[in-house]
Amino acid sequence: MRTASLILFLSALLAAAPTVRAGTRLLAGRLTIDLPAGMTVEPSHWSLDELGSTVDQVRAELPVEDGRFVMTATETYHRASPNLRADVLAELKRQGGALARSTVETITLGDDFDAVVVRPPLPAKISDANLVFALYLAPIEDRAIQVVAFYVVGSARGKPGEWAARAETIAGTARVSGGSLTGYAGLLGVANHRIRIQCQHDCLIRSSGERYELRLLVPLHEEAACRIEAASSSDAPRTWTDRAGRHARWFIPIAGSADRIRVECDATTAANMAALRDRFKTLVVEDPHAAFVPSEAPPIARGELGPLEDGPLFLSRTPEREYGCVVPD
Repeated sequence: MRTASLILFLSALLAAAPTVRAGTRLLAGRLTIDLPAGMTVEPSHWSLDELGSTVDQVRAELPVEDGRFVMTATETYHRASPNLRADVLAELKRQGGALARSTVETITLGDDFDAVVVRPPLPAKISDANLVFALYLAPIEDRAIQVVAFYVVGSARGKPGEWAARAETIAGTARVSGGSLTGYAGLLGVANHRIRIQCQHDCLIRSSGERYELRLLVPLHEEAACRIEAASSSDAPRTWTDRAGRHARWFIPIAGSADRIRVECDATTAANMAALRDRFKTLVVEDPHAAFVPSEAPPIARGELGPLEDGPLFLSRTPEREYGCVVPD
């Protein structure tokens, strides 16, 4: 009888224990958070480290009947000002829509980072955006902003208030784990050559196979990024910018070779575009048989072309980053 009572007591104790995975490490260990049991983590395709861990974006999902409760954690590659709340307000205003009506509040989760929460209007109908809660983090050390966002999909839309409350509980366990944001630091394998571009405290490089992206660490409401890849034989050798000067394409020839490097850039300001071009003045080919240092980036001829055929190059501007959009089922 005593044994049976003990078994019942232990069973009740285990049932009452929190079903979480404490201290789940995300974003190359720069962020830890407690996730509910059953919430699976999936990496993005960008910037894997030597252990295969995703550096800049993860997505975690919890199945809910015919729907899902989704969390994303993202390195934004933006630098926070001393006033993170003002940064977030400016970004939400830029995105517009229902997000501009969000409640934005500074909270304290730790001494080594700033934190701001966003409580958007909850979705009331299927056409509404499905964000229910977001958390912005900015470590004191490098001010590189991280975002943790929560969404409801499918049947989970039926109780957005409950999921928003659960999201806030999960977000309250977030901690910045230390270490500065770092990008790809090796030679870039482009157009059958090895190249190097100087990128220090104000920028970094992301990699995925033979695709690379150079990003300036700019304020949250700005963008400055270039995609770097081998030019194809079908690429016209023409260089251009659009009329606003926010999109540009140019080609960098490799001396002693028919190979070319194709660079496509997007920037929200002329100063950001100029800073991106300056980065490519540091490009060096480090092949064993070649050493080419261009004295300056090739001139960009202003043309009449429209936006880039491949669309915007802001690779971080996925539906999950643009919180006004809907995470696809």
